[in-house]
Amino acid sequence: MAQFAIMRVKKLKSGAAVKGMAKHNFRSINTPNANSALTSQNDHRACTDVFETMDKYRSLLPKKVRKDAVHALDYLITTSPEATKEDNRIAIEQGIKWVEARHGKENILLSSIHLDETTPHVHIVAMPLRNEKLNAKYFVGGSKHRMSELQDEYFACVENKTNLVRGIKGSKAKHQTTAAWNAAKDKAIAEGIKMPSKAVLLDKVALTRIDLISPEKANKRVSEMVDGVLGEVESVVMKAETHKTERIREKNEMRALSRDNKVLSQVKEDFLATIHNPERRVLEIERLTKLQEVYQNGRSKIEAFQGRVRAFLSKSIWPNRETRIDERVRPTRESGREWCTPDHLRTTGSTTPIKNESDRHHGLQRA
Repeated sequence: MAQFAIMRVKKLKSGAAVKGMAKHNFRSINTPNANSALTSQNDHRACTDVFETMDKYRSLLPKKVRKDAVHALDYLITTSPEATKEDNRIAIEQGIKWVEARHGKENILLSSIHLDETTPHVHIVAMPLRNEKLNAKYFVGGSKHRMSELQDEYFACVENKTNLVRGIKGSKAKHQTTAAWNAAKDKAIAEGIKMPSKAVLLDKVALTRIDLISPEKANKRVSEMVDGVLGEVESVVMKAETHKTERIREKNEMRALSRDNKVLSQVKEDFLATIHNPERRVLEIERLTKLQEVYQNGRSKIEAFQGRVRAFLSKSIWPNRETRIDERVRPTRESGREWCTPDHLRTTGSTTPIKNESDRHHGLQRA
């Protein structure tokens, strides 16, 4: 399975959001997915507690702040769980250096490496300051493809130092918060089919005196109960099959995207190698020149063929759509041309004008 390098950015749009993120990183609030026995192993840099973080935040915050300004950016950097510990460590350390280079070390509020969760990762909270103003757009805004560009920039820092691969470009997968994931899991469990217990089933099929008097009703009652249970079992099986099919489809889509990503990477490598290698550049120019000549020759032949076809159709008895209107224009007396019926053309050669609309013919004859 592929071992991915992961980087994402979250915007913190208020001082309260910055404080909440600091509390999460320093474990000042309850974190259900963290192992409290390993919390002491977390590595906190820049600031070491919530109070120090907020003091630094207030000192860096400009006097005038727009109402819709982004106060800080939270970079999360990690790897997929299948990655080795060494690759994970390198990805985190290189990520910290990359963020510090982008924002300046003096603008980093906190840099917390969490080792008390399933996969080690780092949260880096930075103030998006530029020219002493909050300007998150300069760092993460602009183009709708900016996030993909940032992931390319980060991956360039770890590409040659680890066995990690970049995330699949164009993937529809979206990050899901821990709270949302737990809520979805609880909902799925709650909505699961609750099968009746054995005691309940035995109680439902137990025969009574009334059943002995009217066995037909007893048979009907038991049959309905069994059909209901079988229906629930069938529903569970159908849901399981649907889920399995969806999982297979998602895996196939991920494999296809991964193959496309590899092809694009190979094309990019070939392109860069061609640019930096003079000999390959000359050969590539010659190849493209020949392709252009072949294209021009083919285009000239096609245009010549189209011209011959047009000439043939223009001389044909049955005109094509383009010339039909011109050749069927009603003649005037001055032109000496009149409409003729097919019979007159074949027999008498008469030039008597046509009076009935239904007898009109597209053939013309000079008077």
